[in-house]
Amino acid sequence: MDSSFLHQMEKTCSSSIIRDVSGKILSASCRVTYLVDLAFPAEVLTFLHGLCFAQEMGFRRVIVEGGDLSVIKCIKSNNLDFSVIRPFIIDIREKIKDFEECHFQFVPRNANKAMYTLATIEIKKNTDQFWIEEAPPTVLVATTDDRRLVDPP
Repeated sequence: MDSSFLHQMEKTCSSSIIRDVSGKILSASCRVTYLVDLAFPAEVLTFLHGLCFAQEMGFRRVIVEGGDLSVIKCIKSNNLDFSVIRPFIIDIREKIKDFEECHFQFVPRNANKAMYTLATIEIKKNTDQFWIEEAPPTVLVATTDDRRLVDPP
């Protein structure tokens, strides 16, 4: 998962790509949200939107990869969060209960080009987008590059 955020427009685009263990794209989505005026809530929304998308697609066991380590720490923490993202963290923790297995993993942006590409392309549009067993061509190229970083020859 990744997001693109336009502060001046108070707009964010949450992108999710669901892959199998070999890296093949099973589905992808982009969800545009308005009236988001800070980057941190935009990142948290991306995790929530990604979990909702995975659930809607019928997946029961997921590894959620994201590039915001502070969000992952907030989700995993047992401490009460009193920041502006608290309602989203509560929603994420409730959504996790709907899965048989749900693990969170930090992935740096340089190893997650496909997600960043998808988010930055789709934020220019004003509608949600969904793909089944495919993604935009530029994202497919970036996915191949990501696999090379994760599984070097």
